[in-house]
Amino acid sequence: AMFAQPFPAFSCWMNAWVTKFTTNWLMGESNISDLILEDGSVGWQRKLTVKKCRFLETAGCSHTCVHACKIPTQRFFSEEMGIPVTLSPNMSDLSCTFEFGNTPNPIEIDPLLSLSCLEGCRNVAKRGRKMESPCLSEI
Repeated sequence: AMFAQPFPAFSCWMNAWVTKFTTNWLMGESNISDLILEDGSVGWQRKLTVKKCRFLETAGCSHTCVHACKIPTQRFFSEEMGIPVTLSPNMSDLSCTFEFGNTPNPIEIDPLLSLSCLEGCRNVAKRGRKMESPCLSEI
């Protein structure tokens, strides 16, 4: 957090690399690349892409991903580390992108909240049917 205000670019770069090496056990293999920032400039090595998120794969639930990972992680980096980060999980291939330096949209308008459950969601299996509404709203 002490680097975020005076050195935001360095802080974003450093957090991308620290996240890569400290969360491999939780999320899986990842790589770092350049990021196109909101203003159109390029942020050097600020994009972390998790090839296939173990957390999402194990949970099998889009709403667990959003409420137990995406929202808390974005909030943590913003409030505790002083840098914005946008998480963009891909529910088709189970990858996830962290964009260090890009401010996330307000959660109320996040399109992930309107997704129906994934086929592998345990809440769907318990009910024996495919749900059209978010599983967490029915629990």
